[in-house]
Amino acid sequence: MINVDLKAADEDRLIEIALDAGADDVSTEADGYLIVTPPESYAAVRDAMEKAKVPIAHSELGLTPENMVKVSGHTAEQVLK
Repeated sequence: MINVDLKAADEDRLIEIALDAGADDVSTEADGYLIVTPPESYAAVRDAMEKAKVPIAHSELGLTPENMVKVSGHTAEQVLK
């Protein structure tokens, strides 16, 4: 995932750069843009952002859950252990 501040780039330009470089998705969050990439495209997308002089606020490789399940009560206690 790569984060870019809202004021750092034009949204259309950012989306074009990210998707052309192999990103899966670009979304607008409260504090900036979130660029989601598959692991094999992470370096290419990051390099494309740097080449286009788009300042990156934060970037890291990580796992994102495909679905979320709400838990409560005893099950929640077990998950937190």
